[in-house]
Amino acid sequence: MSGGLFKHSWRVSPAEAVRLQEQIRKRVIERPLDRPIRLIAGVDAALSAEKDKIVAAAVLLQTAKPWFLNEPADIKPSLRVLEQQYAWADLNFPYIPGLLSFREAPAVLQALGKLGHEPDLVILDAQGQAHPRRAGLASHVGVISGLPCVGCAKSRLIGHHVAPGLKKGCCVDLLDEKDELIGKVVRTRRAVKPVYVSVGHLVSLDQAVKAVLGTTSCYRLPEPTRLAHLLAAKLKLDWTSGGTAANLSNVGTQYIRWEKTMINCRECEFCKVGPDGRLGFSCDPFGNVKEPECINKWLLLKMNMMVEAYHATLEYYRRLAPLQERMFKHVERELDDMNESDKWKLPEEEDQNGPNEHQ
Repeated sequence: MSGGLFKHSWRVSPAEAVRLQEQIRKRVIERPLDRPIRLIAGVDAALSAEKDKIVAAAVLLQTAKPWFLNEPADIKPSLRVLEQQYAWADLNFPYIPGLLSFREAPAVLQALGKLGHEPDLVILDAQGQAHPRRAGLASHVGVISGLPCVGCAKSRLIGHHVAPGLKKGCCVDLLDEKDELIGKVVRTRRAVKPVYVSVGHLVSLDQAVKAVLGTTSCYRLPEPTRLAHLLAAKLKLDWTSGGTAANLSNVGTQYIRWEKTMINCRECEFCKVGPDGRLGFSCDPFGNVKEPECINKWLLLKMNMMVEAYHATLEYYRRLAPLQERMFKHVERELDDMNESDKWKLPEEEDQNGPNEHQ
């Protein structure tokens, strides 16, 4: 990592952190990145269960050939995982919205510094310029490291916008309270919640959007940050369960897959094949999960069970409908016959069979 010209101590007060963000804001450079991209790093962080440590994961992907962000939007790179690193750090700064970079940046910078190759572009699961002081984690890391950075957050921190179109690739402006452009709201998957893209450092906003869409496959998040998220989740799980998170071989590439399929449940001890060939699952995503993707798979399985139950109910009512109609017609005829017989009932019969006989 080449490193920027801006450095500061991480042992600061909240007031000092705000002043540092004002300095970072002045050092952020928003300009087109004109050099080819071969290495893209994705970064994400996770807190330990005790909330006293933070782990940052960095996954480095390599493009099959040089990729220019100035190329047409329909040209996407073919990526493969080249390297993955992580770093643990103590939490020495309180949780204050707008100042989260002072909690996460030390670990993020350490993880990036461990990479054996310097990335041409870094995509972070964080805000960049879409920040109250225009100094989110993506800008903070970019100014300190001197690397081109893009912020791609899952939720909005500030600003307002209209709803983007439902198709993948639709985007709208993210504006602040003064209606100044601070980012883009991008739909990365059809009819799925959008992501919030903003400039971190040394890229233009249009290039930031293209970098996110160009590295997104069939998921909501771009592959670099999605894989970093999986790695950070596994490291957190290992740490919580008493595993040795310091050994990266425990993570393994099986947790970092760039495939469109989920994990193979047939190889899991919690999966059993019934006599009819259907799979039965006894896994619990909150207790005995084997991989971070198990949670997603478990949710999909539960959803699939709900859909199957719904269709079974519809089929039941479909078969019941003709019988129900015949039953209603039969009851209707019986009621008509009863009403018709009441019309022809003689008064003396009513006296004989009415209340008088019980007197």
